[in-house]
Amino acid sequence: METLLTEAQKFVALTLAVLLIVVVALSTVHLGVLIAEEIWKPPRFLIPVQRILDIFALFLLVLIGVELLDTLKAYVKKDAISVRLVLEVALIAIARKVIILELGGVSGVKLLGMSFWPLPWPSTLRDKRERNSLLLLYKSSRGADAGKASPEWTCSARRCQTDITFKTDA
Repeated sequence: METLLTEAQKFVALTLAVLLIVVVALSTVHLGVLIAEEIWKPPRFLIPVQRILDIFALFLLVLIGVELLDTLKAYVKKDAISVRLVLEVALIAIARKVIILELGGVSGVKLLGMSFWPLPWPSTLRDKRERNSLLLLYKSSRGADAGKASPEWTCSARRCQTDITFKTDA
């Protein structure tokens, strides 16, 4: 039963990847057409600032699609979701939101809240401290050969593991 569910998950992920490829390709074509139209409108080769912001928003949206495709590819290959890739997608989405934001209709409280977006999350800092402590513990227990050890963290699709495994580059 579990194998059937795993195969179904992979099938859904591959289907999503194919659909995402179509969407990213069509969005890229749309972006190219939009840029060409803006360049050829009179006055030629001068794009108004608002249209440039619209182009940047669409560009970042296509970039988010490419990063999501990377995440799906990593999931299909390793049956694990890379936390780094997910954070990259999140940061690009946040950057896109900040770039396309119209400041006229935004309250001061919302602007204050948005100013904290780029700050690292406390749980990330805690996890980094924990990882560094575990790495130090591991190196001290292994002696001289532990100098080449590098930590590897993975999160499977079913659950995130807090266990840390070490991969030796020997």
